[in-house]
Amino acid sequence: MEPVENSDAKAAGAMTPGQQDGREHGGRREKRGCLFVWLVFLFLYVGFAIFDATELKLEGYLDGWVNIGKHVTVVVNPHYELSPDRKELVVTYELKTRSVQDQAVFRFDGEDNPGAGRSARRTAETRIPLDPPADGLKKLFVEVVVDPDARPSSSVWTHSENGRVVCIPYFQDNMESLPDDPGAWNPPDPLHVRPDGPNRRLTLRQEDLPILSESLMFVAGAFLIPYGRDGERYVMISADRDMFPPFIQFIQKEHPEVNTVSSDRGFWVYCIKLLSVPWGFLYDMITFPFLCAFGLLLGGG
Repeated sequence: MEPVENSDAKAAGAMTPGQQDGREHGGRREKRGCLFVWLVFLFLYVGFAIFDATELKLEGYLDGWVNIGKHVTVVVNPHYELSPDRKELVVTYELKTRSVQDQAVFRFDGEDNPGAGRSARRTAETRIPLDPPADGLKKLFVEVVVDPDARPSSSVWTHSENGRVVCIPYFQDNMESLPDDPGAWNPPDPLHVRPDGPNRRLTLRQEDLPILSESLMFVAGAFLIPYGRDGERYVMISADRDMFPPFIQFIQKEHPEVNTVSSDRGFWVYCIKLLSVPWGFLYDMITFPFLCAFGLLLGGG
């Protein structure tokens, strides 16, 4: 039996010399066209990569080069309580170290993020002296006035305990300086409590009075801890600075690494960067036109 000839071979055998030359010329032209397209793409890619790394700094470049090897320690699941002798504020919490790619570096949402990647955590405790107040705290003497027309309390979310969001009472514009307050200033700013002005007046509705004995803390211009009585006035402890979570500045004194970015600079880290950043530039190159179009739509709207 004679072998069956390949169809391409038959077609080639059937071609005239001129047809074969035309076919070869067409193949070379297609190759040159593909090469031209790849060169144009490479030129655009390299140019965009330089622009991305020096000016744009989009997500792909940041995650593919800048953020690899960087990690940050954050406070999660803080819990507050007074010591049995009421002389200390005891804060227990978890210190979680994770890659900055897992979550925005300084974003605090009070609870662990189940979607975060690998992380290391440990439990810690900070005890803040209240009697006498630690540096950074001040003692306020507050006159409480009951007024049915006082602004009612709302709530401010602070942290999570065992998966439950904890809110504390918040009173807007209910705190004011007394005329004999040596720290009074003009105009008064209810959102700031000056450390040299210890005399205040707090106006509450009758139904809000239980916060003075039942709440660990509430907000009225600042985070306030009801601590005791001085005659007719209430004694309250407040921090010089309002930060989230409350009193984190005292945690940072013991753990300076909190909310501070640090970097690993090992050999393998740079290997991973070199393998990742080309894909990051490609991602940015693809998404950049859509970002521009979206920006134009917002600007036009």
